[in-house]
Amino acid sequence: MAKIAVVNDFVFCLTHGSEVCNKCYFDHRTTNNQRMKKQLSKAFPKLSEQDLLDRPPLSNALVLALDSGKKDPSGLILYQCRLHNTTNCKTCFDWINLAIANLKKASTRGNVIAIEATREEKLGFLSSMGVELSPNTRLPEEAVDKRLRGAIDGAQYFYSVIDEVPVNPASFPMWSKTDPENKPLVLAVRRGNFAEVTAMLKARGENPFPLYQNAFMDVRQTLMTLGKHFDDGHPEAVLQDKGHDYAICMRVLEVRKVALDVPMFVVTYGRGAHNQPLSPTFGWISDVIARSQSNSTKIGFPQIISTPEEQNLLLSILQVNSKRLSADYVPDLRKTEKRFMVSFFLPIGPLSQLDIGKLANCSGCIVCGNKTISKCSGCLSVEYCGRDCQKLHWKEHKPMCVSLKGGTWHTVTVSTEAPEIRIASLLEGKPLVANYLNNQNPFHPSAYKSKTEVQSADPTSLPPNIHGDRPFLVKIQCPFNPVLRSLGGSMLIYDRQRSFHAHFSAADDQATYDEAMKQPGMATQLKIYRWAKRVGDCQLSICFDRPPSKDPLW
Repeated sequence: MAKIAVVNDFVFCLTHGSEVCNKCYFDHRTTNNQRMKKQLSKAFPKLSEQDLLDRPPLSNALVLALDSGKKDPSGLILYQCRLHNTTNCKTCFDWINLAIANLKKASTRGNVIAIEATREEKLGFLSSMGVELSPNTRLPEEAVDKRLRGAIDGAQYFYSVIDEVPVNPASFPMWSKTDPENKPLVLAVRRGNFAEVTAMLKARGENPFPLYQNAFMDVRQTLMTLGKHFDDGHPEAVLQDKGHDYAICMRVLEVRKVALDVPMFVVTYGRGAHNQPLSPTFGWISDVIARSQSNSTKIGFPQIISTPEEQNLLLSILQVNSKRLSADYVPDLRKTEKRFMVSFFLPIGPLSQLDIGKLANCSGCIVCGNKTISKCSGCLSVEYCGRDCQKLHWKEHKPMCVSLKGGTWHTVTVSTEAPEIRIASLLEGKPLVANYLNNQNPFHPSAYKSKTEVQSADPTSLPPNIHGDRPFLVKIQCPFNPVLRSLGGSMLIYDRQRSFHAHFSAADDQATYDEAMKQPGMATQLKIYRWAKRVGDCQLSICFDRPPSKDPLW
């Protein structure tokens, strides 16, 4: 039985603080809807009971909840508001008005399908896409959602291929398999960058991106699978987890050609769960099976294993795109799909370093984003809005703070060249030139550059800053050749994300070069890890005399 927490009469998962918990496999919306039945009926007289069961779930309920030390008559813990010290706080625990507000914001196109993602899961989605935010961040829910929408847009290269919103898919030509310009869909939806290509080459035939460990990678592989199945004549598919607790039923209505190598999949879809027997997905599956049996080929439909986290990320993408569909686009839906949503997806690939920098950077307090009033007195490297956020962040910040306390920072001017990366084996043998330093997506048409364009790049300017003003670890490698080391040859400096590769030699700054060379580990291992900051377009500030408490392995 799921462990529950009752906060101001509403039921939530005790472990994860959410109304719908994919980890504990329980949905408390049925219980909570009974507590506000009159208010919901008054606010949404046209919505059915099933529509209300599919409303966006409440989440993050326990962030402001504190054990009061008391219990109700049934023996359950009474939680009080951290800010106002009351168990029925109408400011922080106003669940009825919050549920109504969330439902009003939800899509009005077709059935209201909830994105069953907690705040923790949304931060996990961003992390899987390369946007690292503190797990203790107090950024408002709207700010987290905005960053997730921005990441979804960046992953689809949305504004690079779509000229205007709302989008009417009928304005684009149909994707034709007989057109020699069009690739098979499984290849047309594939996206990647040089870092991923390198990882695949190093893996020597093994999959460097194992399934079911990263929701974003899983979604990308699922879209490739959907493309292959559609090419094979299977427009329907069911995405479900291994325990068959949650599923997305989907049919590809049509595929349109937005640009060269950019297909748009227009889909209708519904979400089902084991504890929602009235879900429209049950009738849809029965209808698809019946259609398959009446067909002489008896094709059936593919079933794709998909974790709840991956399903929620895919639903997030589809919900964002569904709101961009033009009202003039009215697809032909089957009877069992009348309560389904209609949306579309574009090929999805890794975010550019510029996008990651914009989405991960926070100019204010590192925890909540508000205006800062103080710095950490130990390392003077992280800013906060007050003591509450500083205390909340201490456990995460402590290893870096201990490493940096009392350190001396050296500002060095670095340079970099944009090497040409030719991968003739990719894209059907077509020569490809990609800018590795900017970590661009070599599978996307907009990333193709001429040799002249790459060579004309500024050899001193580093790629976009993804770290903001905050310290980050860099790896510093001295030349392997002892002769070059003795001559002050170039050191290589790069961060874990490989967002830049910088070079620094004795000719740039002899004193700082000597400081780096005398650090423990440089003579024996030819490499060290140190904290650094971006302080200019072509400048790094490095703390040589304060190594991290533990060397990372990358």
